[in-house]
Amino acid sequence: GDLVRSTADVHSGDALETRLADGTVTSTVD
Repeated sequence: GDLVRSTADVHSGDALETRLADGTVTSTVD
């Protein structure tokens, strides 16, 4: 995936996978 550095990098409906130390979180941009 790509690194998101700004809110301009994502759009409504985009799926994001956030990597954490103990796993990942999947979310959708509103």
